[in-house]
Amino acid sequence: IAGENFGCGSSREHAPWALGDYGFKVIVASSFADIFHQNCLQNGILPITLEKETLVALKEYIQVETCDLTVDIPNQELRAGEQIFAKFEIHPYWKNMLVNGWDEIELTLQHREEIDQYEQKMQA
Repeated sequence: IAGENFGCGSSREHAPWALGDYGFKVIVASSFADIFHQNCLQNGILPITLEKETLVALKEYIQVETCDLTVDIPNQELRAGEQIFAKFEIHPYWKNMLVNGWDEIELTLQHREEIDQYEQKMQA
């Protein structure tokens, strides 16, 4: 859980790589730097943007209640314990990528047969 404009000054992919290498899969903040936000998605990290008031309430809640935070990507929900704490937005393309654990290379390789056919045709 972070604050406002998270990732500002971290436009290179190394910032999400470092967070991913450390084990982060989700970052919740009130806003993100645009390039950092995109780089997170491209590297399998879900950046969840919440309204400031919701973020403050979440921080207060988890300081009082001992609970697990759960991110349900298909239903676009952030849960604190059994309570749906917030809904979040995610572009359908990135939702599909994250739910399936794909990156853009894996997405391209789903067309391997067509790629191989094209390469054979070009060699002929």
